[in-house]
Amino acid sequence: MSKKKNILLQIILSLSIISLVIDLFVNENKSHIFVMIASILISLVITQLYLERKEMDRIKEESKEER
Repeated sequence: MSKKKNILLQIILSLSIISLVIDLFVNENKSHIFVMIASILISLVITQLYLERKEMDRIKEESKEER
C-alpha cells in the first residue's frame, strides 16, 4: 500500500511540474509562476514529511512485534 501511495505522490508532483512548464510557455503573465513554484515546493515538503512519518510508524510497529 505504501508503494502505491508513493507512486501516486510522485505522479501528482510530476503533473504539477509539467503544468508549470506548459504554463511558462503558454501564459504571458509570469507573476503567478512564483505561487506555482511555491505550491510545488510545499507539496514536496509535505510528501517528504508523510514518507518519513510512515517510515517511523513502520519502525515502531516492528519494535512492538519484537517484544
